[in-house]
Amino acid sequence: MKQYLLFVFALGWGLSFFACKQGPSGAARYYAKGRWRVADPNSYRPLKGQPIEVGDSVFGEREEGRMDSTGKFLESEKWIFNKQGALRYRRLFFTDSFWNETIIRRNDSGERHFIVMHSGADKKSDTAMIFKLEVQADGRFKETTIDPQGHTSRISFISFPSGGDVLKEEFQEDTASGAKISTTDLNVYDGDRLLQLVEQHISGDSARAEYFYSTRGFLDSIINRMNGKISRRDIFKNNESGDPIRLLTLSPMGDTVEDHTCRYEYDRQGNWSKRWERQVSSNSQYGEFLFKGDHYPVTLTIRRIVYPGGDAVAVDD
Repeated sequence: MKQYLLFVFALGWGLSFFACKQGPSGAARYYAKGRWRVADPNSYRPLKGQPIEVGDSVFGEREEGRMDSTGKFLESEKWIFNKQGALRYRRLFFTDSFWNETIIRRNDSGERHFIVMHSGADKKSDTAMIFKLEVQADGRFKETTIDPQGHTSRISFISFPSGGDVLKEEFQEDTASGAKISTTDLNVYDGDRLLQLVEQHISGDSARAEYFYSTRGFLDSIINRMNGKISRRDIFKNNESGDPIRLLTLSPMGDTVEDHTCRYEYDRQGNWSKRWERQVSSNSQYGEFLFKGDHYPVTLTIRRIVYPGGDAVAVDD
């Protein structure tokens, strides 16, 4: 299912970068949501047990009868968190020549202030960005992004217009062509529960994802809209742990685009350690939703979680 929720995945991954603790000055928190979350569009709940490291390995099979074997390696991903649950390292690996990793270093107040990103076996795509955070007179936060050449590439203004349940980010960004992009993002919460993600471009284009929950707090469905019109619906059926055992992706007209089922094994903390996922059906009429690479209808994800007190891979932060 990872490849089919690209819009939600991109927005959710962006949110994880902002997970910071409240600074010692007593100023309003910069951003404190998204702690102990991984970029997994199948799960929108934080991991239990305050883990310090999470690693996923994904394997594919073409036949359902081989679901208990590891099959062909497809990809792996690793996340490392600090003690407050903020992401400080991520690595996504496909092959020796197609991978990338991100190292996030934070200051004493918890805000990210330096990010190193590189990809490929020779690391020729290395980039390093510095983030300077300042509190404005009006209470907003100003974050300045400085590229490896020392140029200011992005300026963001972050505010909490509804006492912390709404995160508003207004930013200007320089593109490779020299043009400036102005965008406003709104992230609406009920406590730690995400309700809406909204992106409004200066051109007038907008994207919105709305999240709906059951009375038990489990995610029931997501409705995605582009410029006010429904572009897709994702409907979840969950188990007693709140993990989806079935996901239906529907077109704007209500046709089934994808139908997936999942089953899990769990560790002692209540986090899943294995997930078997099977594609029940797909509709080639909606090929724009499908992953364009070599597609495997059955996948097994093996998750290794390191909890406090365990042995974790050290990352210089």
